[in-house]
Amino acid sequence: MSTYRRPPRVTLMVALTLLLGVFPLVSRAQDLGQLSLDYMRSLEGTVSTTAQRLTVAGQLRGCTVEYRSIIVDQRYRRGGISVVVGSITMLLIEGQGQAQRQIGIGLKVVVKDATVRRGDPNPQFVDSRPHFAYLETPSGHNNASSSVGSGDTDPPGGIYMMFPLDESFAEVYRAMLQGTIIVAFNRTKGGVDLKVPIDLRVVDLSETGQRVRSQQTIEKFAECSKALIDRI
Repeated sequence: MSTYRRPPRVTLMVALTLLLGVFPLVSRAQDLGQLSLDYMRSLEGTVSTTAQRLTVAGQLRGCTVEYRSIIVDQRYRRGGISVVVGSITMLLIEGQGQAQRQIGIGLKVVVKDATVRRGDPNPQFVDSRPHFAYLETPSGHNNASSSVGSGDTDPPGGIYMMFPLDESFAEVYRAMLQGTIIVAFNRTKGGVDLKVPIDLRVVDLSETGQRVRSQQTIEKFAECSKALIDRI
C-alpha cells in the first residue's frame, strides 16, 4: 500500500459519497426478524460475511465485505439485542488519467435495535443510527483519526464513514486478511464506543443455528483487493 497519494479531503469525500450511492450495500436485519429474542441472544456474534467484486461497465471498481452480527448491548440498552449489519468497501476513484487514480475506503454500519411488542413473539427492529464509526484491529490499531467525512445511509438507520487508503488502513487490511476485524461505533456524541468483532471465517448460519465456517470471504476479498490495488 505504499502507492498512496493523498487527494484533497473534499475530492475524496465527494467521490466516495457518489460511489456509495451507486452500490446498494447491505442495510437491513433481513431474516433475523423471524427469530425470538432468546434465540437471537444465543447467537451473539458474527452471523454471516460475504465478499463481492463491484464492477462498472465490466471494469473492477471496488471490493466489499458485507457482514451481519448480533450484539447484546450492555452499555446503552441494558442488555438489549441489536443487529449490526454493513460493509467494508475499497473503491477505485477515477481522476484525470491513471496517475490520479486513488482508492478510498467506505465503512457502512447499520444498527437495528430489537424490541418485542405485547402479544407478538417476533421482534420488531427500530433504526438506531450510530454517531461515529471506524475500524480497529484485534491489536488495537484503528483508522478513527483518518476519517474524511460521513453521511446517512439510504434507506435510513445507519451511517457510512469515509477514509483514505493510508497507513492506518494498511493495519486494518492485514487484520482482515488474517480473519478478524472490529467494527467500532458509538450511539451518541461523546458516547463510549461499542466494539463488534467480525469473524470473516463465518459465512452463514446452518438451519440448526450452527455457524458455517470457511475461508471463502477472506480469499475472495484478498483476490479482489489485490487486483484493485494493481489498477493504481
